[in-house]
Amino acid sequence: MEPSSLVLSRAAALLSQRHANIELRWAQRVVTFGHYQGRGDLHLADVLDHMPLLTEAIIAVLRDGHQPDAFQPGGEFYTRARTHAWTRHEQGVRPEEVIDELRIFRTEIWRELRKRLPREMPLTAEDVFVLEEHVNYALDLIVGACLQALRELETSDLWPLPPLAAEE
Repeated sequence: MEPSSLVLSRAAALLSQRHANIELRWAQRVVTFGHYQGRGDLHLADVLDHMPLLTEAIIAVLRDGHQPDAFQPGGEFYTRARTHAWTRHEQGVRPEEVIDELRIFRTEIWRELRKRLPREMPLTAEDVFVLEEHVNYALDLIVGACLQALRELETSDLWPLPPLAAEE
């Protein structure tokens, strides 16, 4: 296994082990945002709804490489991101707030990798660049799928909303 592949594999294992901590820190930050204040109808479980599925998408890209088909309409990760966006829409969260939540998610993913991965193995600059390419690739496609879903919801009469993955 070449060095960059080893780094990607180790990063995937680290995110698999630490995903609950990442998602909890994300939720703790997100619930302090203005759109959650005064919203007694939004609970922590509502905030954490689909984040483990989105984390799994990032882990899969780290383990298996770029997966363009999975992020295309009808693909597994594309559907997960759209479901997340539909849920937020149903909760009355504005599109810019959904994107801000995903920005915080990116920050928490990188925080975990930056803090823990160098303790487990030496990293070269190339390793970090390859890791950045894979993590940001997955996150950018998640953001794109969310934006597309939110745009469609704002410009169409798509009611009722498509069933959530858990309801299918």
